[in-house]
Amino acid sequence: MDDILTILLAGLFWAGFSGMLSVWIFYPLALWLAAQFARPTATLGSPAKTVTILIAAHNEEHNIISRLDNIYAVGSADFQFSVLIAIDYSTDRTEPLVREYCAAHPEREIGFFNSEGRGKAAAHNQAMTRINSDLVLFTDADTIFEPGFIDAIGHAFDDKNV
Repeated sequence: MDDILTILLAGLFWAGFSGMLSVWIFYPLALWLAAQFARPTATLGSPAKTVTILIAAHNEEHNIISRLDNIYAVGSADFQFSVLIAIDYSTDRTEPLVREYCAAHPEREIGFFNSEGRGKAAAHNQAMTRINSDLVLFTDADTIFEPGFIDAIGHAFDDKNV
């Protein structure tokens, strides 16, 4: 009986040890090897020229105007950009403030829509069906861009391997 128990315990040990090796050694090794021989399946035909800045906003009446002002203050020297705001079931004045801002700045490319109120990820997914630009830059309503940020991020994609 002790021999059978010893064999079972040894088998259990080696099964666990093999599982650990596969997670920590074999799987990363397989990924590394695949990356060495993989060929990119798609490349950009030319560097990106358009960027959509996507903001998912839920009850952001205290941030949305300063966010829009910041985006247009830093601007972009190299990219044509637009802003799309997915208003995610806001119960505050976010939507009226965005409407007023758009009316006050008709020269700026700003679009917005009311998402279905299922959260940020769902708002992003819904927004992506409305976007037709080379790049999409996701941002929050309380984020601040430094000057040159849009150009720096956009030019990172000039390398067709990125």
